[in-house]
Amino acid sequence: MSNSSFNFFIIVLGFLLLGLPIILIHYSTVPPTPEQFYSEINIIDAVQDGRSAIILNDTAKINGSSSYWSSLGALPELSYINNLTDLIKEEENFLATVDTQNYGGFKKNIHIFNLTMRISLWDNNTDTFYSEYNATLNGSSTFMFVKLDIETDAYSTFATGQYPSINNIMGEIDSRGVQLKYIITVNFNANIEKTDGNYKISFGRVILIDVNEFPILFLSNEISWSLVKVS
Repeated sequence: MSNSSFNFFIIVLGFLLLGLPIILIHYSTVPPTPEQFYSEINIIDAVQDGRSAIILNDTAKINGSSSYWSSLGALPELSYINNLTDLIKEEENFLATVDTQNYGGFKKNIHIFNLTMRISLWDNNTDTFYSEYNATLNGSSTFMFVKLDIETDAYSTFATGQYPSINNIMGEIDSRGVQLKYIITVNFNANIEKTDGNYKISFGRVILIDVNEFPILFLSNEISWSLVKVS
């Protein structure tokens, strides 16, 4: 073997013995990217209205067993409706103890939690509703609950296969002279570790609140966590 070949061999060997392990150690300890670990909670109230934060908090607690749905009976799909306050508490508890060194580098662990809840004063413009409806739910929800008065209910496509068009519902709100006070939007996406693996889910909500501070229209596209296990 010539001296040049031998020298090249020594350089390559030195790289393998020293450089490559250093590179591997470096990449194994790289901090997680936003695709591997990300947690953000945005709760946005109407700063000019002191009641808005209370209403937003109250609607965030609605889940499938809430009395809000009492007129619907025991619909199985109500179990899909998440208590957002509980989700936030679980995330906060997780963040209090998590070691982010378990994410990033060559590790396969993933944790994504991204929640935005916003309440705004109603501006007496239905175009605002349609804009939020399209942006949040892509113009199509899988769950609708309407409670304009004691005898008015419309609900999930899971249960009935159909429900009144949103155009008809907004027309009904207008024709009855229902006075609205707030509009709420929720956007959530997550990829969360549970004891038996990772679950990935995303959903949105649009809620209209009347002047009595009652959610007269609840739209969502939530589905069951059990349907979206990814690993």
